[in-house]
Order: sequence, then C-alpha cells, then structure tokens
Amino acid sequence: MRRKIVISSIIVLLLIALLMIINLIYIISLYVSKENKNYNPSLFAYYDDVAWVKHTENSGFLFPNIDITGYTLIDKQGYEIFNIEFISEAITNFNNGHALIGSTRIIDKKGNFEDLSEKFDFKYIHYFSDNYIYDGYIFVEKEVHGIYLTGIINSYTWEWQIQPTELLNGITQEANFLYKIAENENYYDALLDEFINYDTFLLRKIIRTFPKQGILFFRKVNDHEISYDYNGVSGNFSIINPKTGYYIYDNNNFLLLLDLSKYEDVQDLSCFHNSSTSLIKFKTTYDDTIYIGLINLQGEFLFIEKYSSYKKWSENQIIFNDGYYDFDGYFYPLSVD
Repeated sequence: MRRKIVISSIIVLLLIALLMIINLIYIISLYVSKENKNYNPSLFAYYDDVAWVKHTENSGFLFPNIDITGYTLIDKQGYEIFNIEFISEAITNFNNGHALIGSTRIIDKKGNFEDLSEKFDFKYIHYFSDNYIYDGYIFVEKEVHGIYLTGIINSYTWEWQIQPTELLNGITQEANFLYKIAENENYYDALLDEFINYDTFLLRKIIRTFPKQGILFFRKVNDHEISYDYNGVSGNFSIINPKTGYYIYDNNNFLLLLDLSKYEDVQDLSCFHNSSTSLIKFKTTYDDTIYIGLINLQGEFLFIEKYSSYKKWSENQIIFNDGYYDFDGYFYPLSVD
C-alpha cells in the first residue's frame, strides 16, 4: 500500500514538473519565436531618437493570472532594435545614449548593461515619479552611518556633479533641468549647476520651454498673467498688458509677435514649427462654429476650414478628410484610383 502511495506521489511530481517545463517553453516561445516587428512611430514617445514599447504577456496556462512585462526598443522608423524580457524593474527614457534601469544600472542602445554603483558607490537610483523624464542627470541615494544622502552624477562627464549630501534630500523634479528642494523652498538648476530662487526658476522654466524657432504661444489668464503649455511643460507668468498670442523672448523681455486676442477659444496646434506658419484652432464672434486655419507671422490666413473635417497634422502635412495642405497653404486633393 505504501509503495503504491510513493509511486503515485512520484507520478504527480513528475506531471507537475512536466507542466512547469511546458509552461516555461511557452513563455520563452512568446519572445524567441517573434520576428522583428515594425511599430507605428506616432504612437510612442521618442527621446534621443528611440522609444520604448511596453508589452505584457500572460504567463501561460499553469499561472494564468500572472502577467510578464517586457520592453522593445524601436528606432525613428518604428523598427525593433532589441527586446528586454521578463523585467519588473523601473526603466526610463533614453538620454545621451543610455537609459536608467533598476536600482543601479544603465542600458545603452545596443542592449548592454552597466552597473554604476561599482564606480560611484551608492545604494540606489532615485526615480522621481511614474512619469519621470530622465534628462541626463542621475540622482542617487547613499547611506552613511544610517543617514541617507542624495547626490548627482553627470552622465555627460561621468563624474559626480554633487557628492551625496543632505542638502539635496527631498528634491523633486520640475522641468527643463530644474528641480525643487523641499527642505528650503529653493531650486536647483542641474544644467548650470547652481541653486536659484523662485523668480529665477520661473524665468528659466519658460525660456527653456521655447522651441528652437524661438516662438511660443501664450494665453491671457487675467490682467496680470499669461499661461503656456508646450511639450508637457506648463505654467503661468506675470507680465504687463498680457494678451493671447505668439511671443518671442528678446533682450530679457517677452515681446508679443502676433496678437490673437480677437479670436475666441483660440488654441495653438503647431507653434510655428517651420518658423513661418502655424496651425491654430479657434471660434469667431459670429457663431459657435469651430475652425482651423494656417496663419503666418503677419496675421494672414493661408486657409481656413471647419474643424470637423480636420484629422491631424504631421511634419509637412495638415490632413483633412478629402486631402491635405502643406505648411505653405497649398492643397493636395485625395487621389482616387
């Protein structure tokens, strides 16, 4: 009787082992059997000319409620560069040729890992939030005699920018290489490696938000303030005689380049990305119809269409249901075979 029980137990264990092997083969096949994919680049956030595609696979029939996370790195055309499989660690966008991954490592664009803690002697990398944008300055935590200290590694020089210190404890990321120090309400500019006050922080945040063409859209908030929102960076700023429109920053002053105050609910869509024309969405004082138009620096419209027929814009095209305009205002009808 005992012999039968032992044999039965061995058979059960062998069956369980077999199922686990089959499940493992299934999981591996999810990745190994995949051919290189081509993804739609417009669906992903690009930094340093590459983007991560996050994918989640079910772990198989043996553990059906467990999901396995992996990442695929793609180039600007959407082609796969490499995969990272079975990862549960934090991972950032790329900057300066690498991304941060996990507690102490970086990964380059070829998929090679390097452990920074071996050179810099720290405990772990500090990730500020779920939507943390890595800007090339690596904030790390180090414990000395039970006291946690924060330091900054400059990835452009691969040297300490600031050795671990209590002065940076509680620091939070703002935008444009700017950080807030909670302990004393001051700010730190990582790009220029200096501590600054609130007014300087506000000014640098705005100036660094201006795109390369040097023109930025501001909206009048009240009789003293204008607001901006571009590439995920937003805020308010005090100015004399604020108006809604496009501004430039010159000789330490914000200068109104194109006044759009007469249009209701006006929104910037392309922010003079080609330096000569910009796409805006607006309403007039005559009716509630929403329009879209291409406007130049002189305030002249190259075209106006109803917004309901608009689909999207790209680097060179403004696409509608029946064709597209270029940013010089020329229309190209949809070809019919």
